Amino acid sequence: MEKMEEQTIIMMKHGFGLLGVLCNTSLSLVSWSTVREARKLGSLGGLDTRPYPLFFVTNLCWTCYGISIGDVWMWLSGAPAAVVWLYFCMNAVSLMSQEEGELQLPNAPTYEAEGLLFHPRSLDEGKLSQFYRTRQVQRTQDGVVAGLSFTMLVSFGCSPWNIPGLQYLDSVFTLDMKMATFSAVCGLLSGLCSVLPVTRLWTLIRRRDASSILVRLVVAQMLTLCCWIIYGLLVGDAGMYIPSSLGFCVCLARLVIKCAFARNSPEGGDDDALEVDMDSEMPRTPASQIGKSSPKSGLEADDVQCSTLGNPSLFGGVAVPSASLKLPDLIPILKGQGVYEDYLKWQAGYTKRRRGGIPGASGELTAATGMSRRAVLPSIPQAVQIGEGIVMDITEHYQD
Repeated sequence: MEKMEEQTIIMMKHGFGLLGVLCNTSLSLVSWSTVREARKLGSLGGLDTRPYPLFFVTNLCWTCYGISIGDVWMWLSGAPAAVVWLYFCMNAVSLMSQEEGELQLPNAPTYEAEGLLFHPRSLDEGKLSQFYRTRQVQRTQDGVVAGLSFTMLVSFGCSPWNIPGLQYLDSVFTLDMKMATFSAVCGLLSGLCSVLPVTRLWTLIRRRDASSILVRLVVAQMLTLCCWIIYGLLVGDAGMYIPSSLGFCVCLARLVIKCAFARNSPEGGDDDALEVDMDSEMPRTPASQIGKSSPKSGLEADDVQCSTLGNPSLFGGVAVPSASLKLPDLIPILKGQGVYEDYLKWQAGYTKRRRGGIPGASGELTAATGMSRRAVLPSIPQAVQIGEGIVMDITEHYQD
């Protein structure tokens, strides 16, 4: 009877270990098609790459831990995922460095350059975009290098030491103590992956907008975490089932927020779309700032001015921006809230507009007849118009 129970436990270990490998590998490949498409387009288009270094380091640590204890399922679940996340980090750095010039003037002047890239506001937002990308490139590179160094240090520190003359250290720091420390470090990294989304939940609750929560992705994460909770309980590894349980609770909280604020998501947006209408995120300009005319009259005047150039039928089916194109005043939004997701959504809309998609990041609405209507946008603050001072001004608001 005891023999049958032992065989059952062994079969359960292998079964849940194999299921965990499949779930973890599939979860790491979720962004594969998106990253490949971004490589073809030459632009991330609003893809959030901030957690990539942490995911890479976490899977690499679990891989080294699996090698140390000889757990084949732990090694199989961590090694492929670590390679995939490293590949994503390399592509993110390459694309973010390449996108530094997307707002700069092209070599050959075009009508779009005259209407969009010569606009004063595009120069200010070009500096803002450059600031975000430069900082994110540096953080990604530093995260990968620091993670590799940390993993190598922990792997050596938690391995048997065959140092001549210092053999007594192995009796002080036993192998069981080292493996328990290694497991705790891996569990701490997994806990960080689970806890970091909590810092964004308050922002979603405050905005009553859960459009950035992908239900299918959260459910897949919950399935993966359930597998590792059961596997950790079977093998008796607290560094595995404790952080997995914490992550499962966070996923439940995200689903609750999604259900609570699903109706408040942007119209036309689904779980697969990151872009939102930036016009809903921007405060309206008071009438005192745009003269004596009301916003409605300003919108009608802009309609008349853009009605000819906004007609796709006059330019081979492609809407050409007018010379009076107004880009969104993104500076007050980001400086007032400090939310990186706002920049990602603006970048997604900007990339789509550059490719001819509708609507664009400028908050423009295109009617069924093809006539463009552009809303009145806030004027550029005086502090932004001083030129190079914008970089210093932004840095003051975004120091971590």
